[in-house]
Amino acid sequence: MGRLKLLGEQESGGTADHSALSNLDYAHSAHTGFVPSQGEALIDILRLNQNLIRDSGGNNRIQLAPTSPHISLAGDVVFSGYMGSPNICAGRILYIDRTIPSGMIRIGISCNATASGGTPIGIFGGAVFTGTLGAPAVRGLFFAATNAAPSQVTALDGLYMLVQIQSSGNVGTASGAILEKSYTGSGRPTISRGLFINDFGADGVGTAYGLHICNQTGAANNYLIEAGPATPYLRLLGGANPGPNQTNLFLGEGATPTLRRVQWKDGAAIGGGDKVMVLV
Repeated sequence: MGRLKLLGEQESGGTADHSALSNLDYAHSAHTGFVPSQGEALIDILRLNQNLIRDSGGNNRIQLAPTSPHISLAGDVVFSGYMGSPNICAGRILYIDRTIPSGMIRIGISCNATASGGTPIGIFGGAVFTGTLGAPAVRGLFFAATNAAPSQVTALDGLYMLVQIQSSGNVGTASGAILEKSYTGSGRPTISRGLFINDFGADGVGTAYGLHICNQTGAANNYLIEAGPATPYLRLLGGANPGPNQTNLFLGEGATPTLRRVQWKDGAAIGGGDKVMVLV
């Protein structure tokens, strides 16, 4: 049989081909595509009656809505390049720079990883330098808390961490922070520090603490500081005030260290002056 031809009403100077066939000619240089009832070409606007895009397997992948959340994605998402809000920054893989409206909870990034097995980790990552020239510094975590307002803030904390137990399950060891080294390569630092605290004093500051440890109370053994091996070189007790002539400081003494308490003795009783500090 011959080819099927749909004929429409021929206009003056026009063609006898039906407009449905004319609109199929996307390769034509002046073609604008199908024109829906709204009067806008389909290549210029895409209207979704159900605000939904599904994949070839029939799974809902992109959900649009006129109210928040306006765009919802389902499934695994992979992107190349940079992601930003409101703009991208070529030097940062993920860039967020937002002014949060007043009255809202002011959190830049909120992340909760909940798992029923293994070791849940809220945020994991690292900074790796691979250049051939030296770098001024490589920092795995860099945060700054800034007061940029003329008004006073109650506290300004560069790092705030919390250890929580929200169930009846016991925990072997709870630590506010653990600092470890990993020198697997042959390179070594000239100076290696577990923790370095810079000068926190400044003109106009009332009191500056390099390290401030609050009293430890309520436990079977309350230690403010313990430093050294299993039998420590130094132990500072917390929890309660010391007894008469005693201190809360214990020092390791001898080649095989024994913890001895630092306290006062009557100097006359041991052939000394008024009072001397001794280890007992």
